[in-house]
Amino acid sequence: MAPWDRYLESLGLLNLTWGHLVLLTVGLSVLALAAWRGWQPLELLPLSLGVVLANLPGTGLTAFLPGAGPEQAQASGLLGVFFWFGVSFWSVLPPLLFLGLGAATDLSPLIANPRLLLLGTSGILVVLAAFWGAQVTGLYSIPQAAAVGLAGPANGPLAVFGAARLAQDRPELIGLIGASAYLGGLVAARSQRALARWLTSRRERTIVMRRPREVSRPERLLFAAAALVLIGLLAPTAVPLVGMFLVGNLLRESGVVPRVATVAANELLILGTIVLALTIGSQLSAERLFDLGTVAVLGLAAGAALLGAIVGVLVAKAMNLFLQEKVNPLIGGAALAALPLLAQAADAQGRRADPSNQLLPHALAVNAAALLAATSLAGVLMTVSA
Repeated sequence: MAPWDRYLESLGLLNLTWGHLVLLTVGLSVLALAAWRGWQPLELLPLSLGVVLANLPGTGLTAFLPGAGPEQAQASGLLGVFFWFGVSFWSVLPPLLFLGLGAATDLSPLIANPRLLLLGTSGILVVLAAFWGAQVTGLYSIPQAAAVGLAGPANGPLAVFGAARLAQDRPELIGLIGASAYLGGLVAARSQRALARWLTSRRERTIVMRRPREVSRPERLLFAAAALVLIGLLAPTAVPLVGMFLVGNLLRESGVVPRVATVAANELLILGTIVLALTIGSQLSAERLFDLGTVAVLGLAAGAALLGAIVGVLVAKAMNLFLQEKVNPLIGGAALAALPLLAQAADAQGRRADPSNQLLPHALAVNAAALLAATSLAGVLMTVSA
């Protein structure tokens, strides 16, 4: 073949399909929302760029050719290597992100108000709802349905880690499940205002929760260490995630390695999120996405996340029937693992009702409890469904 003919054959413009055009439009639209509307920019900006890169034909960025020879290594694309070693095969990115998230999270409000642990735990129902929903469709095996269920708590690293373990026979599901988890977090966050209006009264939205008590450093260290040992004994498969989260938190609370904790909570967390979201987005190519199973995953994840926020608000209202010191039902909307996105969204609705109301510490406690519960349940599902 003549050089000019090879060039023409390699042109991406001549290899575009309608599927590529649709996903390029979707990717650029999400990019616009993240850049101009500020919708989860840290996650959605690289995710949307990954979608755009994956649907430019002929770039080879997402290709991975396993083999020991230099030719195979040179033919592999950067994002394909990231996906294979960072997510699918070794799955190192999600644990590193949980390490950074733990270093950035203050568990003091949860320790000071342990009843919020019950409220946060209600969010695990979304995992079961998405799991059962996936089974009802008949499109997935039991391990694959469990992987789809892990998109329900709306935590991208958790969903990707579980999918890499449970859906190894369908690797195209891994990126899709991760993207669905981010979509679920966005849906739940953007729905907070409507849920507040439909599910709570004006009086409930203005319930003032007193500031959490000061928690001593030994208490914080003991809580993190005890949770690490307890979850490790009851759900050992969850330790790569929840264990790293609590290790990061112990680095933070020890106070003896402040630079390490700061780097983990900032540079490591931000860089890891960018790489993971970009890698997930790069798996959403036209060749993989256009079938009924794709639509089902997206719908189940978004529906489960919305259901989790609704259940959290209703559980908070039910708790108030038995509590002398009431909780503001708005913090129940944070009963998902998208930390700290939903806590910030719940706090924003509380400030809308009463600008002086400080709900953020309490919402963060619910958010953190939901993360610990969902990750522990994920470990159980990975064990019984594999």
